[in-house]
Amino acid sequence: MNRPAWPTRRPAGAQMGVRFSRLARAIGVGLYILVTRTLMTVAVTFTVLFFVLNSSPFPDLIAKALVGVIPGSFEFGRIQVSPVPWIVDVTDVAIKTPGNKAIITSDLVRARIRLVPLVESLLNLDRRKLLLHFASVRLDGFNVILQFDNDYHLELVDAFHIPDGRPPNPDPFVVALQFDHIEGTNGHAFVEFPDWDIRIDGIDMKTDFSLVSSPIGILVRARYFNWMSGIAHVRAAPELNQIPRTVVLRQGFIDEFVYDWDEIAFSRFRAGFDFGSLDASDGFLSWGRNLKYELAARLDLPEGSHVIRTATGGSVSGPLSVALSGSGDRGDPRFEIGVTSPALKVGPVDLGQFDLSMTGGRDGLGFYGIRDIEASARSAGLAVTLSQGEFIPDTGTDKEAWNASAVLDFAGVDISGLLRLADISVPSAAVPVPGVVEGSLRVGASGTQPGVSEGDGIPATVGSQTVVKASGKVSGSLSRKGVLDGRTFALDIDGDASWRDISHPVISFSRLRLKSGIDQVAVSGMVDLASEKLVVSGLVTKELSSLTPLVGARMEGVVDVTALKLRGRISAPSGSARVAVSDFAFDRWKVFQASAAVSLSGGILSVTDLKAATPFGQFMVDAARMPMTFRPGQIARGSLDLSDIVVSGLDLQRFPLLAGTGISGFGHVRARSLSFGFRDILGTMTSMFSADIDWLLVAGRRLETVSIQGSMDTGVISGLAVDAAVSGGGNISVSGRWDLPSERLDIDGSVSGVPLAILAGLGPEAPVSGRVSADVNVSGVLDDPDIKGSARLEDLTFRGSRLAPVRLEADRSQGDDLFLKSDKLFGGMKLGSGSRIVWKDGGFRSMRLEIDIRNLTPQDLLPNLAPRRLSGSLTARLMIEIPSFSDPVISGRLESPPDGLWLEFFNRQTRIDNRGPLNISMEPDGSLVVSGLQLDDGQSEIEVCGTANDSGINFLVRGSVGMHWLRALRGVFSSADGLVQFTGRERFVPLLPGGCTSAMLKDGGALQISGSPKNPVVDGTVRTGQLTLNVRSLGDPIRIEPGGEIELSRSSRGGRPVTGVLIPDRHWISGIFGEGVFNLSGRAVFDSGLLDDGLLRIKGSQIRYVSPGEFFIVAEPRLQVDFKSLRLFGTPAAQEEPSVGVSGQVDISDGAYHRNFNVVRSAFSGLTGGRVAERSGRSIFETVPWLGNTRLAVAVRAPSFGVRTRLVVGQTDLDLNMNLRLLGTLRYPEIWDRIEVVSGGSFTYDVVRRDFEVTRGVVDFDGDVTRPQIDLQAKTRIEYKSGSGSTASASRFNADDNQDSFYSDMIQVNLAVSGTYPELDIQVTSPTRGLSQNDLQVLLLTGIAPGDSIGESGGSFVNVNLLTGSVTDSLVKVLLSDLVDSVSFGVSAGGDVNLDVSAHMGRRLKVQTQVQQGSGTAQYSTGFKIMLTEGLSLEGRLRAVEYSADQEDVGRN
Repeated sequence: MNRPAWPTRRPAGAQMGVRFSRLARAIGVGLYILVTRTLMTVAVTFTVLFFVLNSSPFPDLIAKALVGVIPGSFEFGRIQVSPVPWIVDVTDVAIKTPGNKAIITSDLVRARIRLVPLVESLLNLDRRKLLLHFASVRLDGFNVILQFDNDYHLELVDAFHIPDGRPPNPDPFVVALQFDHIEGTNGHAFVEFPDWDIRIDGIDMKTDFSLVSSPIGILVRARYFNWMSGIAHVRAAPELNQIPRTVVLRQGFIDEFVYDWDEIAFSRFRAGFDFGSLDASDGFLSWGRNLKYELAARLDLPEGSHVIRTATGGSVSGPLSVALSGSGDRGDPRFEIGVTSPALKVGPVDLGQFDLSMTGGRDGLGFYGIRDIEASARSAGLAVTLSQGEFIPDTGTDKEAWNASAVLDFAGVDISGLLRLADISVPSAAVPVPGVVEGSLRVGASGTQPGVSEGDGIPATVGSQTVVKASGKVSGSLSRKGVLDGRTFALDIDGDASWRDISHPVISFSRLRLKSGIDQVAVSGMVDLASEKLVVSGLVTKELSSLTPLVGARMEGVVDVTALKLRGRISAPSGSARVAVSDFAFDRWKVFQASAAVSLSGGILSVTDLKAATPFGQFMVDAARMPMTFRPGQIARGSLDLSDIVVSGLDLQRFPLLAGTGISGFGHVRARSLSFGFRDILGTMTSMFSADIDWLLVAGRRLETVSIQGSMDTGVISGLAVDAAVSGGGNISVSGRWDLPSERLDIDGSVSGVPLAILAGLGPEAPVSGRVSADVNVSGVLDDPDIKGSARLEDLTFRGSRLAPVRLEADRSQGDDLFLKSDKLFGGMKLGSGSRIVWKDGGFRSMRLEIDIRNLTPQDLLPNLAPRRLSGSLTARLMIEIPSFSDPVISGRLESPPDGLWLEFFNRQTRIDNRGPLNISMEPDGSLVVSGLQLDDGQSEIEVCGTANDSGINFLVRGSVGMHWLRALRGVFSSADGLVQFTGRERFVPLLPGGCTSAMLKDGGALQISGSPKNPVVDGTVRTGQLTLNVRSLGDPIRIEPGGEIELSRSSRGGRPVTGVLIPDRHWISGIFGEGVFNLSGRAVFDSGLLDDGLLRIKGSQIRYVSPGEFFIVAEPRLQVDFKSLRLFGTPAAQEEPSVGVSGQVDISDGAYHRNFNVVRSAFSGLTGGRVAERSGRSIFETVPWLGNTRLAVAVRAPSFGVRTRLVVGQTDLDLNMNLRLLGTLRYPEIWDRIEVVSGGSFTYDVVRRDFEVTRGVVDFDGDVTRPQIDLQAKTRIEYKSGSGSTASASRFNADDNQDSFYSDMIQVNLAVSGTYPELDIQVTSPTRGLSQNDLQVLLLTGIAPGDSIGESGGSFVNVNLLTGSVTDSLVKVLLSDLVDSVSFGVSAGGDVNLDVSAHMGRRLKVQTQVQQGSGTAQYSTGFKIMLTEGLSLEGRLRAVEYSADQEDVGRN
């Protein structure tokens, strides 16, 4: 290989580069050697340190070093130094107290150690100081226990603090621990005090910690301290249920926490609880030489917080926020507290917005106190304000140890609600309880410290005294009135109370006014409960009705106590007052006005000048004395003395003790004295009394001049004498002796000759009379006396018939019954030996009477009853028993053998015998049981049995009843025959009631009557036999064919039992009347006395009805009657409206009306001599009011109905064709449609002897019966003889209507009547020409043709018996009276009128009047004749001229 050749010579620059290259190479080699050697050295060093630190001597060295620093022990599992020597892991770390109690533990501690200080300490151990400086420590799974003993000593301190008594090490090994950063996760802490503990879990923290062993010192700085949850337990005051025992802690934190041995500080604290949240800031606490603090905190409690609920027992609800701030030291602890709630409720009281604030601290004078206390609560209707509040716990003076004051303004405060909230009950109903109140009070309180007082020069220790003052006004409502009158009250108070022992306060008041309604109290004074002294003055007004809860009885009235003065000891005060009472009422006692002067002295209550006005009299008591004691139980040793008692104007009817007795009277009572002791009122009562009663009314019997005298000594009434005269006859007297304490008496009483009518309370028209005398003696013990007595009833008459005397005796011995005996009662009656009033258990308890009846007749009871009307006989035994007077239930039984009862009626023509063993019993429950009632009248027999009680009736009836019993209705029926049978309904078998046997259900069964007396329900069948009924005013009898049935069945309507009534079509009731037949069918409901929902169908054929002397008809009725609410018995209800309707059609096949109206004249024949039998009475509509409202809807058809009757002035012979409808009601009927008069009929006017032939006639009705539309046309022919001088003759009918010649012998006159009655238009016409209305009227009246001279007729007047025009009605009335003897009327051709009337009134007065009226003159004359006696008469005449051609005659009499 060929190498290049080196140049032999180089330039200068090249040489410099070569030198630099060599230098760089040398530096690089040096650095390499340095680095590699250094790295190798370090590696070797770290390796040596790793094995040295992880070797076993090193951990023991650390442990021994720490033992020298802390008095406790430090344990761990192992120490593991990582390959990086400044990172150390320690497992299972535990720090224990000297008592070997672990207080700090951790599963793993990872520490970052600063090696330089550690290496220096290890290389210089001879200095005996080890510095462990941890740059950071991380704890995982640690647990810290902070426990305080009963002396509140923290056991954690024992692990780090060397007690002062421990001998110091003269050469201590100092270990300094410094932790720059400590972080912990998943930690736990347990803090325990004697009364509570708390456990915190999930702790996450970051802090600095340093510990110096000599001198000992701990410093902790935490940047943050977080936790997740916790729980606390409270054991303090276990007797208080208001303290929550378990509190759940939720997530929270502490920022910037510093603990420097005796100081704690933090910048922010927040914790959540299950009851709310707590926020605090800037907290500082130092407990070294002087306690210092600073804090601002806020506690928020939400709605429903269990802390509020538990602390207040559930009485407070609503959100609550508490703000607290303060700073200071032990000598001057200052604070500010604010409590607020937007909606606070205390029990039922809604406080609404609530605010409370106060401050604490010393004032400028150095006195500590709580000041500026302000509180307010406002809600709807409620406003409470506390202002100017102050509490000074130490005033620094000897006069007051403490004091407090405030002003309280309130409105809408419910005191009763507050009492319920506090669970305070006011047991006595007499105590008033305020309701909602308002007012303003200034209150204050103060207290003194216990001290020493000088008493009689001897020092004595006295207790503290408390004084409470109050002044202001309170008003409001009362939720319970108690003893107050009004529903509201007003209180004005200014007073104070002081005490050393609260149970014995001294109460003084300068002003105490209470007003409620009428009640008013205004007093001032002092009450010292410690020394039992009082001084009170004032006045009282009290309404008494409000004292009812206190006295237990109703009182009314007003009491005014004026000039009231009380002083002295409470147990024995003295004083005086003036008392007035108005409108007093207690129970039945009333006092209008009362007044008295009252004084109290030495335990004696004196009353003078007592006056009282009452409804029953005037009371006056001169003086009264009564010892008074205020010690329990000693009032019984007192007594009452009254003197000069006078009751004037005594009205016994109004005396309360006699109320309801019917006793009345008038008089006066006087007692000279009355005294008694409260311990034994009756045994010590002494008095002398008298009474004079002017009149006395007892049980309706009047006594006159009643005198009562007596005296009482130690409760024994002696010399009792009562005498009275009975108004109307007889006397009553009572005398004897009565020992009230021993209840023994010996009283005699007598009644002599007292009329029975007076004693029995009968009126003067009573049918019975007689006189009663009686004697009675009552002796022995009041509760078991001996009684002997007798009573006699003499001079007994009944309706004028004398009866036998009646005598009754009574006898009783002590311990026995009162036996009654009488051999003489009415007729065949006498008392049996078993009659007695039973004595049992100290009183008359029951009664039993046995009465034997032998042939007792109606005349024995009613002597004046005629045997032809009723006769009979009863033989029976009657037993009456009252088992107990306390529950007066009467039971009895009447037993009569077969044929023991018979009665005769209808003048003894009909007799009823009871064929069975009659038994009528009244059970104790009030039930009536009837059996054996089998009545036989010879033609029919009926049997009745069953029961009746409060729940209803249940009777069975079977048999038949004869129609001859209708003879009792003699005004309706002249005779009646036949039987009606009562049987059961088909396929219905009733249950047997008491008193009935199964025989009642055989052979067709029995009709059942159940329900109640007011609403009987009938179930059965009524069958008709062959019945014949002769009804008066009917010409023919009514015959009912056998086989008709009325079915009665039980039904229900509106839940109430009723009776269904049915006349079925298959068994309708059919009969014969005259020559016609008829049948009835229908249905109805019988309910409580009402026939309701009824329907009756009436069908007939050829029914002939004749009204003698008036009309007859032959008709075929097809009618239906509907009815509702027809009351047959019982009291009608206000809402009942009976309703009846008749509808259908009546066809009249034949008939005629033929009444003779001339009989009207005879009806008045008695006015002038003969007697007239006048009939008067109530109309049918007054008797049965609902009948007038019967609705009508009936069609009446009669093709030919004759009207042939005589009238007063003529007669008719007409045939009518009727086609009418009857509508409206019976009271207000309506007729519709038409009546046609058949042509060819006639009517005769007898007065002028004219016959009229009806050519056409129609009467139309449009409802109003009194105003028919009439269209009637008739004609007549008048025959006359012209110029013959003969009088006109009567006309006669002529078939030729067309002869109209004026000069013929016959003139036809047509009469036309039309219009609405009574405004009728009457036209007289004639086919003959030339005749005016006046000519035709003269022709009708006189029969004289126009132009003929009436002078030829024999006189200037032709007299006839007719008036026309408006005078007709007046004449008709005259014609109907027998006062008129004759009427003569004449008319001339010239129009002159002559009228003669002759009349009489009786046989002693006759009157005659003549009236003449012509064309120029009008005059009248009258005369009379009065027969005074048979031989003396008085006559007179008067003639007067009303107008005349000669004026001198006018007015001449």
